[in-house]
Amino acid sequence: MLSIVHNGMVTNYEDIKQFLNSKGFMQESETDTELIVLLTRYFKELESLSTEEALKKAFGMLEGSNAIVMIDAENPQKMHCVKSAGPLHIGILKEGKGYIVASEVAVFQNFTRSYIDVKEN
Repeated sequence: MLSIVHNGMVTNYEDIKQFLNSKGFMQESETDTELIVLLTRYFKELESLSTEEALKKAFGMLEGSNAIVMIDAENPQKMHCVKSAGPLHIGILKEGKGYIVASEVAVFQNFTRSYIDVKEN
């Protein structure tokens, strides 16, 4: 199972939806967030890619401004982060026992000892 947080808009939503439908991957909703999960799952299952490789391939197909954080239940200790535009930061908690992901560094002020800027793609 893939869990996702998505901020942005997939501008080629209809093209990707048609591609997935032709492969038997049907959406339950009309959100671009669900579409990203389905596209990643498609590459993971049908091309036997790792979650990281599948997300990279899926992200390469997306048009628009998008930031994504994904966790796979098969390896919940690993967080996958990718963005195409806009800010995305990973804050390391002061106790070193976790992370906070946000688009604004102000979020980290009282909770983290440092943060990392996620680079595009």
